[in-house]
Amino acid sequence: MTVQKRRSVRAVLGFLLLVSACAGEQPPPSPRNLSGDQPHPIGSGPAIEAEGLQVEASLKGYNLLWPTPRCCAFTLEIRPNGSCSVIVRAARERRETSFVVPPRVLEALRLVLREEDFFSLPQRVGAMIVDGDMHKMTIRLGAQAHTVTLYDWPDDWANVGYLSKEELEHTRRAYRVWRLIRALVVDPEATTQ
Repeated sequence: MTVQKRRSVRAVLGFLLLVSACAGEQPPPSPRNLSGDQPHPIGSGPAIEAEGLQVEASLKGYNLLWPTPRCCAFTLEIRPNGSCSVIVRAARERRETSFVVPPRVLEALRLVLREEDFFSLPQRVGAMIVDGDMHKMTIRLGAQAHTVTLYDWPDDWANVGYLSKEELEHTRRAYRVWRLIRALVVDPEATTQ
């Protein structure tokens, strides 16, 4: 594994640990931010300017709506000041939560956007299947803006015969970005995909 890949893996793991800590789960092993202070849980502490980072993400699919057993569709928005709102549509109700995304989480997201070269991805990636879900990400970072819709991804990344090598790589890159954004949706009813 190259040094850059190890850094990427560490950044992703750090991001997921921070998100789980902010969601009230077990804290990460080293709970200090760059300034040496304890991190602020989501919803507390000052918002910081996110260097022009804006994220609008949504998970939609007709089979995510009530009364189907798979629940729930959601939308997420991260504003440039780091504030975030998540709307989950569950069983005839709409739940909204708001919080501030910790600075280290925003930095990890910016790092993954660079590493996966998000702004060069095609607008549609993954296998479009009947009744499948749509994972839409619109991201603005500084002067760059791009929207990617991620459809289905393989369960087994090593055995994929229905996507070309290039399509598989695009899907993999978009999936890595999606998983980090998805980690911010902590509602227990929101679908894990």
